[in-house]
Amino acid sequence: QLRIILPALIHLSALSTVLSVDWVTRHALTTQEYQTEHAQWEEQGLRLRCVAGYSDSAAGGDIRYAAVWDNTTLRPQRTSHGITKSTLGIQANANSADGFRLKFINMYAVGSEVRYAAIWEPSTTPEIHLEELSGIAFENAHQSLTGLGYQLISMGSCNVPNGESSQDLYSGVWSLADALGSANELRFRQSASQYQSAFDELAGEGYRLVCLAPCTVDGELRYNSLWKNPGGSSWWSYPDLDEANYRSE
Repeated sequence: QLRIILPALIHLSALSTVLSVDWVTRHALTTQEYQTEHAQWEEQGLRLRCVAGYSDSAAGGDIRYAAVWDNTTLRPQRTSHGITKSTLGIQANANSADGFRLKFINMYAVGSEVRYAAIWEPSTTPEIHLEELSGIAFENAHQSLTGLGYQLISMGSCNVPNGESSQDLYSGVWSLADALGSANELRFRQSASQYQSAFDELAGEGYRLVCLAPCTVDGELRYNSLWKNPGGSSWWSYPDLDEANYRSE
């Protein structure tokens, strides 16, 4: 199990005992519970940092949400969850017209369909987002966009039923890179051993893990990871935790 303590994912400040907190995390939320939590923490000045939809086997396969809110930015946000690809496109166009760009994307399967959670924030930096790509198409798109000066800033993956097996699909957001900004690295569809090697290599070079999106390819668990350099404060990474161990950590 990966247990690196190196520069940076998110600085985890201790929760305050007063109403105003630095950060909060929730998981196993129903759609209504998630909406209630989001409204509550947004009212207290926190912003949604990340959200993941998933099928909870302990709840009969119903969709649940895990999310983190924090106070690292006071910038306004627009967020959505449970939306289709077409609705995501419509909202992205409307938000872009208002000066908001897509900064975070998560995808998850609801039966044989794909749903999305997304975060938009104010920005003038050009960005491109692509959804529901095959593995080969995603790799080709990433290579082409990187060559045009874009960098991947968020990605998601999920599996949808495909006959007796499943199809792994990928979505990503690429933003026009600042020549003086951070360097991002993608490691795609790696086995557990390959991911461990990449983890040791990139963490040792000062990169921080900013996105981990596992999926299944031909029945085998694969890891898609996005890394950023320079890093920041100390961080920990523990993949493949069950709920009890996650709660404990």
